[in-house]
Amino acid sequence: MTRYAGGLCALLAFAAITGGCGGTKTAAKVNQDTITEEAFLARLADVDAMELTNSARSNGPAKAGEFAMRALITEKLILQLAASKGASPTKEQVKDFRAFARRYPQAVGANPYRTEEGAIRDAELQVAMRNLMAKPLKITDAEINEEYDRLKSELVEPRQYRLRIVETADKAKAEAAADKLKKGISFETVALTDSDDPSLRARSGDTGLLPEPAMPAAMKAALAGLKPGEYTKAPIRVDAPVGQGQPAGAPVHWFLAQLVEIKEARKIPLKDVRYDIEGRAIARKDPSAGQRVMALLRDYIKNAKIEVSMKGYEDVAKAVKDSAAAPVAAAPPQPGGTAPAPPGGQAPPPAPEPGHEGHDH
Repeated sequence: MTRYAGGLCALLAFAAITGGCGGTKTAAKVNQDTITEEAFLARLADVDAMELTNSARSNGPAKAGEFAMRALITEKLILQLAASKGASPTKEQVKDFRAFARRYPQAVGANPYRTEEGAIRDAELQVAMRNLMAKPLKITDAEINEEYDRLKSELVEPRQYRLRIVETADKAKAEAAADKLKKGISFETVALTDSDDPSLRARSGDTGLLPEPAMPAAMKAALAGLKPGEYTKAPIRVDAPVGQGQPAGAPVHWFLAQLVEIKEARKIPLKDVRYDIEGRAIARKDPSAGQRVMALLRDYIKNAKIEVSMKGYEDVAKAVKDSAAAPVAAAPPQPGGTAPAPPGGQAPPPAPEPGHEGHDH
Protein backbone atom coordinates (compact mmCIF):
# COMPACT_ATOMS: atom_id res chain seq x y z
CA MET A 1 0.00 0.00 0.00
CA THR A 2 2.92 2.33 0.71
CA ARG A 3 3.77 2.71 -2.97
CA TYR A 4 0.40 4.44 -3.61
CA ALA A 5 0.54 6.85 -0.63
CA GLY A 6 2.18 9.71 -2.53
CA GLY A 7 -0.27 9.51 -5.42
CA LEU A 8 -3.25 9.30 -3.06
CA CYS A 9 -2.14 12.38 -1.11
CA ALA A 10 -1.72 14.34 -4.34
CA LEU A 11 -5.18 13.25 -5.49
CA LEU A 12 -6.74 14.31 -2.18
CA ALA A 13 -4.96 17.68 -2.35
CA PHE A 14 -6.24 18.24 -5.89
CA ALA A 15 -9.77 17.32 -4.80
CA ALA A 16 -9.60 19.87 -1.98
CA ILE A 17 -8.46 22.62 -4.34
CA THR A 18 -11.17 21.92 -6.90
CA GLY A 19 -13.98 21.63 -4.37
CA GLY A 20 -13.96 17.88 -3.72
CA CYS A 21 -15.79 15.44 -5.92
CA GLY A 22 -17.83 18.26 -7.46
CA GLY A 23 -14.79 19.55 -9.40
CA THR A 24 -14.69 23.19 -10.49
CA LYS A 25 -17.10 25.44 -8.60
CA THR A 26 -20.18 26.82 -10.30
CA ALA A 27 -20.50 30.59 -10.58
CA ALA A 28 -23.83 30.69 -12.42
CA LYS A 29 -26.34 28.58 -14.32
CA VAL A 30 -28.16 29.68 -17.45
CA ASN A 31 -30.89 27.16 -18.23
CA GLN A 32 -29.01 23.92 -18.91
CA ASP A 33 -25.56 25.57 -19.16
CA THR A 34 -23.10 26.09 -16.33
CA ILE A 35 -20.67 28.97 -15.95
CA THR A 36 -17.74 27.93 -13.76
CA GLU A 37 -15.75 30.21 -11.49
CA GLU A 38 -12.77 29.44 -13.68
CA ALA A 39 -14.63 30.66 -16.77
CA PHE A 40 -15.74 33.79 -14.90
CA LEU A 41 -12.19 34.62 -13.78
CA ALA A 42 -10.89 34.08 -17.32
CA ARG A 43 -13.57 36.40 -18.72
CA LEU A 44 -12.86 38.94 -15.97
CA ALA A 45 -9.17 38.98 -16.90
CA ASP A 46 -10.17 39.55 -20.52
CA VAL A 47 -12.28 42.68 -19.86
CA ASP A 48 -10.62 45.75 -21.36
CA ALA A 49 -11.03 49.51 -21.04
CA MET A 50 -12.89 49.84 -24.35
CA GLU A 51 -15.54 47.33 -23.25
CA LEU A 52 -16.07 49.07 -19.91
CA THR A 53 -16.19 52.52 -21.50
CA ASN A 54 -18.78 51.45 -24.08
CA SER A 55 -20.79 49.68 -21.38
CA ALA A 56 -20.81 52.68 -19.04
CA ARG A 57 -21.83 55.02 -21.87
CA SER A 58 -24.88 52.85 -22.59
CA ASN A 59 -25.83 52.69 -18.87
CA GLY A 60 -24.46 49.17 -18.57
CA PRO A 61 -22.07 47.81 -15.91
CA ALA A 62 -19.09 50.05 -15.19
CA LYS A 63 -17.25 47.51 -13.01
CA ALA A 64 -15.28 44.69 -14.59
CA GLY A 65 -16.72 41.91 -12.42
CA GLU A 66 -20.37 42.73 -13.10
CA PHE A 67 -19.59 43.31 -16.77
CA ALA A 68 -17.88 39.92 -17.09
CA MET A 69 -20.74 38.05 -15.40
CA ARG A 70 -23.44 39.78 -17.45
CA ALA A 71 -21.48 39.20 -20.65
CA LEU A 72 -21.07 35.48 -19.92
CA ILE A 73 -24.77 35.09 -19.16
CA THR A 74 -25.85 37.05 -22.24
CA GLU A 75 -23.50 35.09 -24.48
CA LYS A 76 -24.98 31.81 -23.21
CA LEU A 77 -28.51 33.10 -23.84
CA ILE A 78 -27.77 34.20 -27.41
CA LEU A 79 -26.16 30.88 -28.33
CA GLN A 80 -28.97 28.92 -26.66
CA LEU A 81 -31.60 30.89 -28.58
CA ALA A 82 -29.74 30.34 -31.83
CA ALA A 83 -29.52 26.59 -31.14
CA SER A 84 -33.25 26.42 -30.39
CA LYS A 85 -34.01 28.00 -33.79
CA GLY A 86 -31.54 25.89 -35.78
CA ALA A 87 -29.35 28.97 -36.25
CA SER A 88 -26.15 28.02 -34.42
CA PRO A 89 -22.96 29.43 -35.95
CA THR A 90 -20.90 26.87 -37.86
CA LYS A 91 -17.09 26.74 -37.80
CA GLU A 92 -17.02 27.76 -41.46
CA GLN A 93 -19.26 30.77 -40.79
CA VAL A 94 -17.09 31.87 -37.89
CA LYS A 95 -13.98 31.50 -40.04
CA ASP A 96 -15.53 33.57 -42.85
CA PHE A 97 -16.70 36.26 -40.42
CA ARG A 98 -13.23 36.54 -38.89
CA ALA A 99 -11.69 36.96 -42.34
CA PHE A 100 -14.20 39.75 -43.03
CA ALA A 101 -13.54 41.36 -39.63
CA ARG A 102 -9.77 41.32 -40.16
CA ARG A 103 -10.23 43.00 -43.54
CA TYR A 104 -12.84 45.52 -42.37
CA PRO A 105 -12.64 45.78 -38.55
CA GLN A 106 -14.57 49.05 -38.44
CA ALA A 107 -17.49 47.47 -40.29
CA VAL A 108 -18.06 45.10 -37.37
CA GLY A 109 -16.89 47.34 -34.54
CA ALA A 110 -13.82 45.18 -33.90
CA ASN A 111 -12.00 45.84 -30.63
CA PRO A 112 -8.21 46.30 -31.14
CA TYR A 113 -7.55 44.97 -27.62
CA ARG A 114 -9.29 41.64 -28.26
CA THR A 115 -7.44 38.43 -27.52
CA GLU A 116 -7.68 35.56 -29.99
CA GLU A 117 -10.23 33.85 -27.73
CA GLY A 118 -12.23 37.07 -27.47
CA ALA A 119 -12.25 37.56 -31.23
CA ILE A 120 -13.60 34.04 -31.75
CA ARG A 121 -16.28 34.67 -29.12
CA ASP A 122 -17.32 37.92 -30.83
CA ALA A 123 -17.50 36.12 -34.17
CA GLU A 124 -19.72 33.35 -32.79
CA LEU A 125 -22.13 35.89 -31.29
CA GLN A 126 -22.30 38.06 -34.41
CA VAL A 127 -22.89 35.05 -36.63
CA ALA A 128 -25.53 33.66 -34.26
CA MET A 129 -27.45 36.96 -34.34
CA ARG A 130 -27.09 37.17 -38.12
CA ASN A 131 -28.33 33.59 -38.52
CA LEU A 132 -31.37 34.39 -36.39
CA MET A 133 -32.16 37.35 -38.65
CA ALA A 134 -31.68 35.35 -41.85
CA LYS A 135 -33.25 32.01 -40.86
CA PRO A 136 -36.91 32.68 -41.72
CA LEU A 137 -36.05 34.76 -44.81
CA LYS A 138 -34.31 31.99 -46.76
CA ILE A 139 -31.96 34.38 -48.57
CA THR A 140 -30.77 32.80 -51.84
CA ASP A 141 -27.44 33.13 -53.64
CA ALA A 142 -29.33 34.86 -56.46
CA GLU A 143 -30.53 37.56 -54.03
CA ILE A 144 -27.01 38.04 -52.69
CA ASN A 145 -25.59 38.34 -56.22
CA GLU A 146 -28.32 40.83 -57.10
CA GLU A 147 -27.46 42.94 -54.03
CA TYR A 148 -23.77 42.80 -54.91
CA ASP A 149 -24.49 43.91 -58.49
CA ARG A 150 -26.38 46.95 -57.15
CA LEU A 151 -23.31 48.05 -55.20
CA LYS A 152 -20.53 46.81 -57.48
CA SER A 153 -19.65 50.26 -58.84
CA GLU A 154 -19.19 51.57 -55.27
CA LEU A 155 -17.22 48.58 -54.02
CA VAL A 156 -13.80 49.86 -54.97
CA GLU A 157 -10.92 49.99 -52.55
CA PRO A 158 -8.62 52.97 -53.07
CA ARG A 159 -4.87 52.61 -52.89
CA GLN A 160 -3.97 51.65 -49.33
CA TYR A 161 -0.88 51.93 -47.18
CA ARG A 162 -0.01 49.63 -44.34
CA LEU A 163 2.22 51.48 -41.90
CA ARG A 164 3.83 51.29 -38.52
CA ILE A 165 3.53 54.58 -36.71
CA VAL A 166 4.93 56.35 -33.69
CA GLU A 167 2.51 59.12 -32.71
CA THR A 168 3.17 61.78 -30.10
CA ALA A 169 1.94 65.27 -29.28
CA ASP A 170 5.47 66.39 -28.38
CA LYS A 171 8.05 67.20 -31.07
CA ALA A 172 11.00 66.59 -28.75
CA LYS A 173 9.68 63.14 -27.89
CA ALA A 174 9.25 62.36 -31.60
CA GLU A 175 12.84 63.47 -32.27
CA ALA A 176 14.07 61.27 -29.41
CA ALA A 177 12.21 58.34 -30.98
CA ALA A 178 13.86 59.12 -34.33
CA ASP A 179 17.27 59.03 -32.61
CA LYS A 180 16.49 55.54 -31.26
CA LEU A 181 15.75 54.37 -34.80
CA LYS A 182 19.07 55.79 -36.00
CA LYS A 183 20.81 53.73 -33.31
CA GLY A 184 19.35 50.55 -34.79
CA ILE A 185 16.44 49.92 -32.44
CA SER A 186 13.61 48.28 -34.37
CA PHE A 187 10.62 50.37 -35.39
CA GLU A 188 8.27 47.90 -33.65
CA THR A 189 10.11 48.42 -30.35
CA VAL A 190 10.14 52.20 -30.62
CA ALA A 191 6.42 52.23 -31.47
CA LEU A 192 5.76 50.00 -28.47
CA THR A 193 7.63 52.24 -26.03
CA ASP A 194 7.36 55.79 -27.42
CA SER A 195 3.92 56.20 -29.03
CA ASP A 196 1.31 58.19 -27.08
CA ASP A 197 -1.55 56.22 -28.62
CA PRO A 198 -2.27 53.11 -26.47
CA SER A 199 -3.97 51.25 -29.32
CA LEU A 200 -0.88 51.77 -31.53
CA ARG A 201 1.42 50.68 -28.71
CA ALA A 202 -0.62 47.51 -28.30
CA ARG A 203 0.03 46.66 -31.98
CA SER A 204 3.66 47.85 -32.07
CA GLY A 205 2.55 50.74 -34.27
CA ASP A 206 0.69 48.65 -36.86
CA THR A 207 -2.08 50.79 -38.39
CA GLY A 208 -3.57 48.14 -40.63
CA LEU A 209 -4.42 49.30 -44.14
CA LEU A 210 -5.12 53.04 -44.45
CA PRO A 211 -7.00 54.32 -47.54
CA GLU A 212 -4.94 56.93 -49.35
CA PRO A 213 -7.79 59.53 -49.55
CA ALA A 214 -8.07 59.53 -45.76
CA MET A 215 -4.37 60.12 -45.11
CA PRO A 216 -3.08 63.61 -44.22
CA ALA A 217 -1.27 65.33 -47.08
CA ALA A 218 1.89 65.74 -44.97
CA MET A 219 1.96 62.01 -44.31
CA LYS A 220 1.54 61.10 -47.99
CA ALA A 221 4.29 63.53 -48.98
CA ALA A 222 6.70 62.10 -46.39
CA LEU A 223 6.04 58.53 -47.59
CA ALA A 224 6.63 59.35 -51.27
CA GLY A 225 9.58 57.35 -52.61
CA LEU A 226 9.88 55.05 -49.60
CA LYS A 227 10.21 51.31 -50.17
CA PRO A 228 8.67 48.69 -47.84
CA GLY A 229 10.73 48.52 -44.65
CA GLU A 230 11.97 52.12 -44.95
CA TYR A 231 10.78 54.86 -42.61
CA THR A 232 10.68 58.64 -42.34
CA LYS A 233 13.93 59.97 -40.83
CA ALA A 234 12.40 63.10 -39.30
CA PRO A 235 9.09 63.60 -37.47
CA ILE A 236 6.10 64.54 -39.63
CA ARG A 237 3.93 67.41 -38.40
CA VAL A 238 0.19 66.88 -38.87
CA ASP A 239 -2.17 69.67 -37.84
CA ALA A 240 -5.59 68.77 -36.44
CA PRO A 241 -8.33 69.67 -38.95
CA VAL A 242 -10.15 72.92 -38.25
CA GLY A 243 -13.91 73.11 -38.68
CA GLN A 244 -14.58 69.50 -37.65
CA GLY A 245 -15.09 70.07 -33.96
CA GLN A 246 -11.49 71.20 -33.55
CA PRO A 247 -10.78 74.75 -32.39
CA ALA A 248 -8.21 76.83 -34.24
CA GLY A 249 -4.79 76.30 -32.73
CA ALA A 250 -5.59 72.75 -31.58
CA PRO A 251 -2.51 70.66 -30.64
CA VAL A 252 -0.54 69.21 -33.53
CA HIS A 253 0.59 65.59 -33.78
CA TRP A 254 4.05 64.37 -34.67
CA PHE A 255 4.52 61.08 -36.50
CA LEU A 256 7.27 58.74 -37.51
CA ALA A 257 6.07 56.28 -40.14
CA GLN A 258 7.46 53.05 -41.54
CA LEU A 259 6.08 51.76 -44.83
CA VAL A 260 5.11 48.08 -44.54
CA GLU A 261 3.25 47.60 -47.84
CA ILE A 262 1.15 49.34 -50.47
CA LYS A 263 -1.99 47.80 -51.94
CA GLU A 264 -3.13 49.26 -55.22
CA ALA A 265 -6.76 50.19 -55.89
CA ARG A 266 -9.00 47.25 -56.77
CA LYS A 267 -12.60 46.21 -57.24
CA ILE A 268 -13.75 44.27 -54.19
CA PRO A 269 -14.90 40.73 -55.07
CA LEU A 270 -18.07 39.30 -53.57
CA LYS A 271 -16.21 36.73 -51.48
CA ASP A 272 -14.48 39.53 -49.54
CA VAL A 273 -17.71 41.31 -48.60
CA ARG A 274 -20.28 38.53 -48.62
CA TYR A 275 -21.05 39.02 -44.92
CA ASP A 276 -21.94 42.67 -45.52
CA ILE A 277 -23.85 41.96 -48.75
CA GLU A 278 -25.87 39.24 -47.03
CA GLY A 279 -26.75 41.74 -44.31
CA ARG A 280 -28.00 44.22 -46.90
CA ALA A 281 -30.08 41.50 -48.55
CA ILE A 282 -31.62 40.72 -45.17
CA ALA A 283 -32.37 44.39 -44.52
CA ARG A 284 -33.95 44.74 -47.96
CA LYS A 285 -36.18 41.69 -47.46
CA ASP A 286 -37.04 42.49 -43.83
CA PRO A 287 -36.05 46.01 -42.66
CA SER A 288 -37.08 45.12 -39.10
CA ALA A 289 -35.06 41.87 -38.92
CA GLY A 290 -32.88 43.22 -36.12
CA GLN A 291 -35.86 44.26 -34.03
CA ARG A 292 -37.53 40.90 -34.71
CA VAL A 293 -34.52 39.06 -33.32
CA MET A 294 -34.28 41.42 -30.35
CA ALA A 295 -37.90 40.66 -29.49
CA LEU A 296 -37.13 36.93 -29.71
CA LEU A 297 -34.11 37.36 -27.44
CA ARG A 298 -36.03 39.43 -24.91
CA ASP A 299 -38.76 36.80 -24.69
CA TYR A 300 -36.14 34.09 -24.35
CA ILE A 301 -34.41 35.96 -21.50
CA LYS A 302 -37.72 36.59 -19.70
CA ASN A 303 -38.42 32.85 -19.68
CA ALA A 304 -34.85 31.75 -18.97
CA LYS A 305 -33.78 30.26 -15.66
CA ILE A 306 -30.76 32.30 -14.55
CA GLU A 307 -29.07 31.63 -11.21
CA VAL A 308 -25.88 33.32 -10.00
CA SER A 309 -24.33 31.65 -6.98
CA MET A 310 -20.98 33.43 -6.94
CA LYS A 311 -20.76 35.68 -3.90
CA GLY A 312 -21.09 39.36 -4.71
CA TYR A 313 -22.78 38.82 -8.07
CA GLU A 314 -26.14 37.34 -7.05
CA ASP A 315 -28.02 40.45 -8.28
CA VAL A 316 -26.68 40.09 -11.84
CA ALA A 317 -29.38 37.54 -12.73
CA LYS A 318 -32.10 40.05 -11.85
CA ALA A 319 -30.29 42.81 -13.75
CA VAL A 320 -30.24 40.70 -16.91
CA LYS A 321 -33.92 39.86 -16.51
CA ASP A 322 -34.78 43.53 -15.87
CA SER A 323 -32.90 44.61 -19.00
CA ALA A 324 -35.06 42.28 -21.07
CA ALA A 325 -38.26 43.65 -19.54
CA ALA A 326 -37.34 47.33 -19.99
CA PRO A 327 -39.25 49.19 -22.75
CA VAL A 328 -37.20 49.85 -25.86
CA ALA A 329 -37.73 52.58 -28.44
CA ALA A 330 -37.91 51.50 -32.07
CA ALA A 331 -34.52 51.65 -33.76
CA PRO A 332 -33.69 52.05 -37.44
CA PRO A 333 -32.32 49.06 -39.39
CA GLN A 334 -28.62 48.43 -38.83
CA PRO A 335 -26.25 49.05 -41.76
CA GLY A 336 -25.25 45.83 -43.45
CA GLY A 337 -27.56 43.85 -41.22
CA THR A 338 -25.26 44.22 -38.21
CA ALA A 339 -26.86 42.87 -35.06
CA PRO A 340 -28.03 45.46 -32.54
CA ALA A 341 -26.73 45.25 -28.97
CA PRO A 342 -28.61 42.58 -27.02
CA PRO A 343 -30.29 43.31 -23.66
CA GLY A 344 -28.06 42.53 -20.73
CA GLY A 345 -24.93 42.38 -22.86
CA GLN A 346 -22.79 44.03 -25.48
CA ALA A 347 -22.39 43.66 -29.24
CA PRO A 348 -20.11 45.49 -31.67
CA PRO A 349 -21.70 48.72 -32.94
CA PRO A 350 -22.62 49.22 -36.59
CA ALA A 351 -20.12 51.16 -38.69
CA PRO A 352 -19.41 52.21 -42.29
CA GLU A 353 -19.74 49.62 -45.02
CA PRO A 354 -16.73 48.05 -46.76
CA GLY A 355 -15.35 49.93 -49.71
CA HIS A 356 -14.96 53.07 -47.66
CA GLU A 357 -13.14 51.73 -44.62
CA GLY A 358 -10.45 49.29 -45.70
CA HIS A 359 -8.34 48.04 -42.81
CA ASP A 360 -6.60 44.76 -42.21
CA HIS A 361 -5.22 44.12 -38.77
